[in-house]
Amino acid sequence: NLIGVSNAIRAVYPSMIAAGRGTITIISSGAALLGIPGYTAYCASKYGLRGLATALRLEAKPKGVSVCICFPPDTDTPQFRQEIAQRGPETKRFLGPPKPWPVTTVAHRIVKGMDAGKKEVFFGFDMLLLDKLGPIIRPVLEKAYERRSKKNAGIEKGH
Repeated sequence: NLIGVSNAIRAVYPSMIAAGRGTITIISSGAALLGIPGYTAYCASKYGLRGLATALRLEAKPKGVSVCICFPPDTDTPQFRQEIAQRGPETKRFLGPPKPWPVTTVAHRIVKGMDAGKKEVFFGFDMLLLDKLGPIIRPVLEKAYERRSKKNAGIEKGH
C-alpha cells in the first residue's frame, strides 16, 4: 500500500508542480484510525499513508497541489468478501459482524470530498469520532477487546 502509492505519486507529482495545480487523492482505510488484531501489516501501511499525506500536503500546498486522504470503511467488493472468509477469530472478535458499505456510496463520498477540496474524507460518524477523539477512544476499545479475549479464552479452555 505505502510503497505503491508513493511510486504513483512520484510519477505524477513533478508534472503537477510544473502545472502549478493538481490534486493527489490517497485512499487509506478506517484501519489507519485504529489498530486491528490480525491486520498488523495492513494497519501499518494505512497509518503510513496518513503520514505520507500529511507531510506531502505541507510540501505541496505552496506549489499549488492539494492532497486529500480518504478513510473508507469496509466496502462490498469481491476482495472484501474473500477477506471476510479468511478473517481469523481475533479479528472477528474485535470487529464484530461485517457491515460493508456499497461501492457506489463509497465512490460518491470520495469524489464529493475531492470536489469540496477536503483534506480528509471520513465515512460515518464513528470514523470521524475515531479520528478526532482517537487518543481517548482507542484505549477504551483496546481494554474492551482484552476483556472479551480473556473471557473467550476461558470459554475455549472450558472454564
